[in-house]
Amino acid sequence: MSHTLLEREELIAAADEARERKRRRRLASRVIGVIGSLGLIGIAVFCTLGFINSWWVEKTPASSDQHASDGSSVFTQAGIDYFTKQGVLRVTMGTDRPGAGELGLPASGTRHVDLLVPVTVEVTGTKTVGVDIVDSLDVVTSGGRISAIELPSESD
Repeated sequence: MSHTLLEREELIAAADEARERKRRRRLASRVIGVIGSLGLIGIAVFCTLGFINSWWVEKTPASSDQHASDGSSVFTQAGIDYFTKQGVLRVTMGTDRPGAGELGLPASGTRHVDLLVPVTVEVTGTKTVGVDIVDSLDVVTSGGRISAIELPSESD
């Protein structure tokens, strides 16, 4: 089968074009692979930074002696250590609040708590009220429930 010179040049040009298309596809697949890999790495970094303070990654989540069943803070040593570390003291004052015994408090009386670091106090009842930077407080109980949270003034 003999080809003319023009046909040979066309066949060579077609082969060169096919090789060029193959090279471009290979290059495009590499670029897509690199971009995809960088995208996955970016997503992994974003998730790592986004979830670094999430409770999902807590090595020591709160145990039952560190908070009450409704999430209120407990005034045992373990509970005080936990809410001091978290920076938030949670107290429920609604009708369904936990009993003083569950919170590590006497049925009637006052318990003074000095904190090593300031915390935010969140009191929840019909509304939620928050007070920042509390160094100490008095928890007043009566009838087996918390009846008041008193914050000493700075002159005390």
